[in-house]
Amino acid sequence: MRYWLLTGLVVLLGCGPLLADGLAYSLPPDGTWVKYKVTVEKYEAWKTRPDEKKGWILEKEKDPSAKELAEGDTVVVRSVGKLEVNRVTCRWIEMVLNASEEGKKKPEGRVVVLKILVPEKAFAQGSDPFEHVRKMYLSDTHDTGDHFLNEIKEKDHQKYELERFRGYFPIAPKGAHRGKELERKTPAGLFKGHELAFEYSFVGKLRQGQSGWNWEKGPYVVAISDRAPFGIAAVRARDVLSIEEYGNGHGARLKQSWTMEVVEIGKNAKSAMPDKE
Repeated sequence: MRYWLLTGLVVLLGCGPLLADGLAYSLPPDGTWVKYKVTVEKYEAWKTRPDEKKGWILEKEKDPSAKELAEGDTVVVRSVGKLEVNRVTCRWIEMVLNASEEGKKKPEGRVVVLKILVPEKAFAQGSDPFEHVRKMYLSDTHDTGDHFLNEIKEKDHQKYELERFRGYFPIAPKGAHRGKELERKTPAGLFKGHELAFEYSFVGKLRQGQSGWNWEKGPYVVAISDRAPFGIAAVRARDVLSIEEYGNGHGARLKQSWTMEVVEIGKNAKSAMPDKE
């Protein structure tokens, strides 16, 4: 399974949160963290390749078992510091994929931590904070125990790493209609709010943003609540289609349905890269 996560965020002011076109709908006090559980209900994958006799071939891969689907994934988002840059107040945000394995020398599956510095004023209506990243660090731990820690400076590479997360927290388009009011019961408590339903898509490149092509599109329903630290209590995606083209006729197709919801909330978040600022 390919994993993605969080896009837009908003500053929480004394009068209450501003609404943004980006994906999180409020920015909580520094030190706040939230854990989400992703439950996959449908996962269908295909590989593409050229064949001398048959031409372009699309081969379906074996479907995952019910047990494999039930394992899902965990995603963590945390605010881990503030920094003044040229008199502009910025916030450090970390996003973690396969968070249940974070900190292990040999995790069961790859663990990716992305640390980004974004001006707080970029968290506003009509703004995508991911377009205003001042700094980015990437911590990448593989199941072999290999670990890589780098500052990502190239804009194309930054975009590629951010797209790793976008599918979990899609950006609502301008004019997206506020849906019905809701009460969602989660392991972290009851969240009251409303739904926001829309179709989301994005296009990018592979290989650290240098070559290839990837595309994703599908319908999403986001449960928005003021009680959720980053404004999002749950996300539901149905039959989201992803396409990747590596070049020379090779590629992949993926169609999946999943639900993500808050399972734990806490304070005093610690950075996985405390010396990287």
